[in-house]
Amino acid sequence: MFWTDETARQLIEARYPAFLVVWDNYRNNINKADALRYFVLYEFGGIYADLDFECIRPLDPVTRKYAAIFQLEPFEHSAFRLKIPFLLNNALMMSRPRHPFLTFMIDNRMDFQMQFEQIDVAGSSFVTTNFVLYNKLKTVVYRISHMYQFLTC
Repeated sequence: MFWTDETARQLIEARYPAFLVVWDNYRNNINKADALRYFVLYEFGGIYADLDFECIRPLDPVTRKYAAIFQLEPFEHSAFRLKIPFLLNNALMMSRPRHPFLTFMIDNRMDFQMQFEQIDVAGSSFVTTNFVLYNKLKTVVYRISHMYQFLTC
């Protein structure tokens, strides 16, 4: 499923009218793209992958087992650059429709808007902060391959 600027705004306007003012005031298109992926996964479920991802193995084993899967950024991004224990990547995410973690993120989006710099309002910092709050610092790590690690909800 592909989204245009117009269809994305129509989804927000129809199903999340309280968020429309924030949507229209995003200064960067990347913020809209980041926010849209959470709304789309919540509404429809499925797999979100940035265009530079390539699937080299079937995802069925993990998508059947877990209701939501979020990829970890490389350790160096969190530990050395940000000095935090982990950072979730929003470039590859999988979820069933209406997953409670996505509900939690969508419900917390306004508070996050006020506290973080424009570039962080819907990206990896947004996902990571909400994941920690949602799980109250209790995380489960599931290793899929040597290249990627995923956190599951």
